[in-house]
Amino acid sequence: MQTKRVTQLIPEVSVITVVKNDSKGLQKTISSLFSQSFSTWECLIISARSEDDTQVVATEIADSDDRVTHIHESTPGIYAAMNQGILLAKAPALVFMNAGDVFAFSNAIENLYKELVAQKCPVVIGGYSTGEKIFSFKRKTFGPKHFSLNRRWGCHQSMMLRRNVVNSVGGFSLDYKIASDFDLVLKILNKLNGTRIREVVSVIEPNGISSLQIRKVLAEKQEIRRKHFGKYSWSALLGEVWTILVLSKIKLRSLIGNLH
Repeated sequence: MQTKRVTQLIPEVSVITVVKNDSKGLQKTISSLFSQSFSTWECLIISARSEDDTQVVATEIADSDDRVTHIHESTPGIYAAMNQGILLAKAPALVFMNAGDVFAFSNAIENLYKELVAQKCPVVIGGYSTGEKIFSFKRKTFGPKHFSLNRRWGCHQSMMLRRNVVNSVGGFSLDYKIASDFDLVLKILNKLNGTRIREVVSVIEPNGISSLQIRKVLAEKQEIRRKHFGKYSWSALLGEVWTILVLSKIKLRSLIGNLH
């Protein structure tokens, strides 16, 4: 019988991992968490009803380390599950790393937490990789308008957020199916500016996002911009221009692909 690791440490960071039908992805994610130099974390695995052995694997992981808790999803949907994790989290800082995605380096959590404490900001955002491309940005303090117009800043896997601030804005809105993390950050930035760091934090699974899904993401983000800044605001108008440019690029790529 495997001996359970018992730490009895007060967690400083809550890592929330949502999983459905992805036991191998879950193992990969948790393995990257166990390799972190920062050890005062807790992990809440929120599992949906699955057809594979996800539930069994999640329970085995929780049984092996007292920092990990396995919770069954109470309400369907990824953002509802993430909200469930927020309500159950004990640490003052939150990271959302869903099954299949991993921490890029062993000091990823440590880098985020140091910045969150040092800058006394509500959110820190690092870079990320898709395995093929790396998206890393210059260090910067940013507000809602700057964030809203940067297409590559919305990767929740590379964010650390203060739990009390997340709770104060109501967590993830269930009005959005794809871009609720974008909305959450804007709600937070309406209170205080965030901090961006150059370090790459996560490696995410691109999952072959189709042009249709991209269109849905862009549409939701534009709806969110209008909600936060006003329908005829500069942010909404610039977002509209950006959306048209991205969709035109997708269409051009499709036409070129058809020619070949």
